[in-house]
Amino acid sequence: MRTGEPARPSVPDVYDAIVVGGGPAGLAATQQLARGCAPTLLLDAGVPRNADADYVNGSLGLDGIAPTAFRERARADLERYPHVEVAEAWVERVDPLRAGGFRVSAGDRTWRARRVLLTTGVVDVRPAIPGVDGYWGTSIVQCPFCHGWEARAEPAAVVLEDETMLPEMLRFYSRWAPSLVAVTAPGFDPSRRARQVLAAAGVPLHTSAVVALHGADRRLREVEFEDGRRARVGTMYVHNEQQPADLVKNVGLALEFGAYVAVVKDYALPDPTAPLFRTSVPGVYAAGDATSMVQAAQLAAFEGALAARRIILDLALEAGAR
Repeated sequence: MRTGEPARPSVPDVYDAIVVGGGPAGLAATQQLARGCAPTLLLDAGVPRNADADYVNGSLGLDGIAPTAFRERARADLERYPHVEVAEAWVERVDPLRAGGFRVSAGDRTWRARRVLLTTGVVDVRPAIPGVDGYWGTSIVQCPFCHGWEARAEPAAVVLEDETMLPEMLRFYSRWAPSLVAVTAPGFDPSRRARQVLAAAGVPLHTSAVVALHGADRRLREVEFEDGRRARVGTMYVHNEQQPADLVKNVGLALEFGAYVAVVKDYALPDPTAPLFRTSVPGVYAAGDATSMVQAAQLAAFEGALAARRIILDLALEAGAR
């Protein structure tokens, strides 16, 4: 502790807020709650969704930082706030209390809070491609904004699950690759029209199943298909299934598209009581990747910060109503 700093207070009986999830959304939310003078506990399970990635790209001032360094740096920033606690815990339950607030449980440990913010992210269901785990997060990726710049010199594969906006999708991904190949997901059979669009764009189509991935040091170099053909590919873009975290299901929150916590995100609402980032359970909020299929570290951090401000305002409104 530096000279002149106030002593760290004892752990409160009831936190103003408990943030569950220590990724960009949770870290940004905790920082804003700290700056709002709110006694806050951040609970992090320690299994980040981007653990397999080499870099966190697109975050202002931190472009290209390693995921572990990103988290360590953000956590170090929280150390200046004596009313903030950080703990490693896999939260299993969030239960409303009859007297108000919540009990948050992880194993035999429990904490109490007036508000709970879930920044748990989502669970990625990896595509059924042989060898996918060896390239996940480095060469088999979801977001070209996050990974495309580094891979822009290599041909890319796009896994097709439907043909919605196919011409636009090809033009979109071609920004990050000198050439594309299309690979059909299991069970998807492109229509004649889709095949014509791909042919006109000069994009080879592979409808045969992927049987092997070839590369080195977690960098993809070639995709092998069941029909014996091969395609030189440095990156494969997928739109994989995502599922809500177990905690989201345990709390029983309303979902959108079966995977994302339903919350209001109209940031321009002028009403100070607008339900931004509130879930279907009063007093429980959600932000970041857990609430949207549009996902990136910088976007999640923005939403986490905004959700924290909503919590601070709601606590003030509640105090004024007493």
